[in-house]
Amino acid sequence: MIRKSPFRAFPAYALLGCAFIALFFCPPAVASFGAPHDTGAYTLGEWSKRGKFRSGGLRLSREAHGKHYFLGTSAIPQAKGTGYYKNTLVTLNSASYGLTRHLAIGAGLDVFSIITTRGADPNWYARMQFGGSVSSLLHLGVQAMYMALPPPRRTEPSATASLPSGFGTLMGLATVGNEAYQFTLGAAYLNDGTQAARGPLLQVAGMMRVAPNLAVVMEHWIFTDPDNSYPMYSAGVRILGDHLALDIGLAYDRERSATITPIGLPFLSGTLNF
Repeated sequence: MIRKSPFRAFPAYALLGCAFIALFFCPPAVASFGAPHDTGAYTLGEWSKRGKFRSGGLRLSREAHGKHYFLGTSAIPQAKGTGYYKNTLVTLNSASYGLTRHLAIGAGLDVFSIITTRGADPNWYARMQFGGSVSSLLHLGVQAMYMALPPPRRTEPSATASLPSGFGTLMGLATVGNEAYQFTLGAAYLNDGTQAARGPLLQVAGMMRVAPNLAVVMEHWIFTDPDNSYPMYSAGVRILGDHLALDIGLAYDRERSATITPIGLPFLSGTLNF
């Protein structure tokens, strides 16, 4: 049996990921926009340290919103006493809060699933993340999460089979970079309460600030399996503000998104810091 690569399902997202990695290791210099006292060029990392930067009518947002992606998080620790609320397509509501310098908790609820599940439990998740920064450019974390929705399956279950109501993961995360310019790798053990997955759940994500108030974000998830891996891809842009960020992107998986549009499902989400 010939094993198919999970990235063949949608090569455009794989190419985007390769381009992102290439840019990460070759940081572009960004010219100042005509500031009278800032005539040089700045790397994206230097941008993130400049605070309120006004130049030619453009102002650099103080907040890079670099601790989270579309669904998952980076390993950059969330500051104690800070948090954010995120709404995606009205139905998915989530929040995260830093309890200590190294410990953060989060939860989310799909409001639409309350109506559509017809008496069954709605879709929700809860997570706890512990981690810290080894240096200014290397951040490590461990995340435990439970998701109340059926995991992807290799085969259709029988009519009499009792389906798991959710699954849990224990993930290790490593992020290289800072809040404005970063790349994250994650690997998780997955168990649905009856059996463990045959391969790890992988996360490949990153964010790159390309303008004072604009960043490019990618986030890919792969449920690995020796016979049939199940990939999910997403990419888009993030419009940055001091407290509010707006995400616009596309999400693709070979079973659900492809039936809506050839390139996947468009999505819109907003994040508010508190």
